[in-house]
Order: sequence, then C-alpha cells, then structure tokens
Amino acid sequence: TKPTTPKECTFAKRDKKRAIEAIESAFEYDSEKIFEDIKLEEYLEELSTFIDGVKNILRADVKSKKDLFITLDSASSFVQSFRSKERFLGTLIGGSIFHILSAIFVSMMHIKRDDISAQYRDFIEIFEQGIEQFKIRVKLTIAMKSI
Repeated sequence: TKPTTPKECTFAKRDKKRAIEAIESAFEYDSEKIFEDIKLEEYLEELSTFIDGVKNILRADVKSKKDLFITLDSASSFVQSFRSKERFLGTLIGGSIFHILSAIFVSMMHIKRDDISAQYRDFIEIFEQGIEQFKIRVKLTIAMKSI
C-alpha cells in the first residue's frame, strides 16, 4: 500500500455558514429551557452525598507531593465511580470537579519543595467554601422554582 501525498488529497466544497448554523442549532443557550424538565430537588440528596464524599477524601493529611498524588487519585476514582452511577449529576458536576483536581495538582507540582501541607490546606479551604456556595445556589434555584 502506497501512502497518500498531500497533492492527492482533495476536499469537497462545503457551505461553512450552513454547517455552523447546523451545529449551533443543536445547542440551547437558555439555561432555564435546558433544566425546565429537570427536578433538581430530586437530586439534592445525591448531590450532597457526592460533595461530602469529595470533601472527605480531600481532607486527607497531605504533607508531600506523594500524599497529594494518592489523595487526588482517590478523589478522581470517587468522582468517576459517581459519574458512572449518577449520569445526570455526574455530567453536571463531575467534569468541574475533575478540572479543580487537575488545577490543584498542577499548582502544587510547581512548588519547589516537597512539603506542600500549608498550600494544600489553603486550596482545600477555598474548595470547600466554593462547593458550599454551589450547594446553596442549587437550593436557592430549587426554592425559586417553587415560587
């Protein structure tokens, strides 16, 4: 078999504007419409259990980068397990938690020394404040829908 060269490749002419409009039509930008059929109150207990589980794992006594890796690996496994069981909530919040875990990992890896305990405690305090605010916003959203 002879490999194809760039000169041999041709592309069909496409109407880019029409293609973009087709892609855009698959998305909804109004979050009220996206969640109008979703009863968030039905997921509140699972959400709280999930958030508490992540917080409990992240409260580990992390002193070194090795401890950090072990803790973040445990948290990632927990999030992945939750995502496979709870499709809606896993999709809604799992990716954000993964992103936060990645940010913690990358930030901590840039610290020159191995003792990262103080910085890790600061990150976890900020994480817990933010995730609690998220829970409050979800509860407020539920309350506002019932008015």
